[in-house]
Amino acid sequence: MRASNQAAENDAKIADEEREQDLEMAIELRYNTVFDIYINDMFKLIYENRPSTPETWLFATAKTDSTVRQLDAQRKSYLLEFVAQAKLIGNNVVVSRQDVDLGYIRLNGMTFDYVNLSGLRGIERRNVKYAHLDAVSMRNSHFDYVDLEQATFDESCLIAVNFLESNLRNASFHGTQLQNASFRDSQLQNVDFTGADLNGALFMNVNLTGTTFSDKQNNVSIFLNTTIPPSFLGSTSNSLTFASTSTQSSSTTSQVIDYTDSAGMKVINWMNYTWKVRNEDNMFPGPNNWSKDNVWTDSNNQLHLKIRRLNNETWTCAELYTSQAFSFGTYQWFIEGALDKFSPTIVLALSVSGCCPIGSNEVNIQMSKWNNTSESVPNLFYTVYPNTTEQPRDSANTTMKLNSTYTTHRFQWTTNQIVWESLHGFNDTVMFFNYTTPPTYESFVPQTAAPVHMNLWLYEGLASPETEEIEIVFHGFTFSNANLS
Repeated sequence: MRASNQAAENDAKIADEEREQDLEMAIELRYNTVFDIYINDMFKLIYENRPSTPETWLFATAKTDSTVRQLDAQRKSYLLEFVAQAKLIGNNVVVSRQDVDLGYIRLNGMTFDYVNLSGLRGIERRNVKYAHLDAVSMRNSHFDYVDLEQATFDESCLIAVNFLESNLRNASFHGTQLQNASFRDSQLQNVDFTGADLNGALFMNVNLTGTTFSDKQNNVSIFLNTTIPPSFLGSTSNSLTFASTSTQSSSTTSQVIDYTDSAGMKVINWMNYTWKVRNEDNMFPGPNNWSKDNVWTDSNNQLHLKIRRLNNETWTCAELYTSQAFSFGTYQWFIEGALDKFSPTIVLALSVSGCCPIGSNEVNIQMSKWNNTSESVPNLFYTVYPNTTEQPRDSANTTMKLNSTYTTHRFQWTTNQIVWESLHGFNDTVMFFNYTTPPTYESFVPQTAAPVHMNLWLYEGLASPETEEIEIVFHGFTFSNANLS
């Protein structure tokens, strides 16, 4: 009887899986059919009826809008690539021939979230010059290795969009939502950012000469190894370049204001967030002595954490944490320091963690040998503590050996997994370690918002014989909200 029940359950499971596969195939077929019909209709409408009339473009826009609503992100990418390559969404070529149309499909109000309109690196940029992408939604989309010269994104929603090694000369982002957008290794000369929301936007290895910003947009953006127009910072020079190489960069972001709050705590504003600085003795972790004098920002808005030696036996450590609680999203730090050369008891920790209960609801990155003197001992640790102390933690580690003192470390925290990455330099090209929590850990992933902590301290409060004062410099910190829709 038990065997027959088991066989029936297996048959039912197989039947369910087959139904799911059939449904997936049917959905894929529908997407492909809708896309193919659109291509054929556009060819007939635009190319077989030249010269076109304003009504032609009106119908083309309506057809595009209807089709976009029926497609997934992948086919939307194909559609966007088609209309861009066919110059159906903008063309600056002015001619007198009667058979050439100067109209274009207006994408206003259409949604292209999560599209990927990327070319092939080192081969050829995808040509999307002069495209009109105004008043569209393109959240979390990718434009890698794309030629977008003179393209317009006015009044569009480009939250968390990525531009990598792309040409954006003379492009327009007037009034565009660009919160947490990323512009890396791209050409941004003479771009119009007036009225755009650049809160948390990252500009790395780019040239902004001739680019127009609104007042105080530099207070909410992050700049690394970037040439900035003098009007942006009130400079009298022709331009101001922050660092000469991608591995020696500075940042200029939110105005730095240090003050003491009503509880007597030192508070700093850094990277557009408010941070509180610890100042107490003989406290966890360690226990250690924590000094407010060991945390400060310099004139370039770089954050410094330091372990100081007051006398032969007394050391003070550094910690700061946000007044704001953070939840699902991507956390990223740009760090300068010989993290692989720490003496055995030094610990640098980056985490999202609450206070209670200890051993739960925490995601962290830690660099330390934990008082082990071996050269080959692991010194980089990724750890997540579960949403309840009754469950196990998950972790991974490696022996970190750096090729410079500049590294990028980040993790992406979603409802069902954590993904960590560590990279050489301040770029996305040379990853040296990464880890993702396994599917079996999905139900244990933390769900509780908590502050971001950054601390530099001594394991068990001890200084090893070779311990010396150490200072770590943070060139930047970014947080991007997760899109959970």
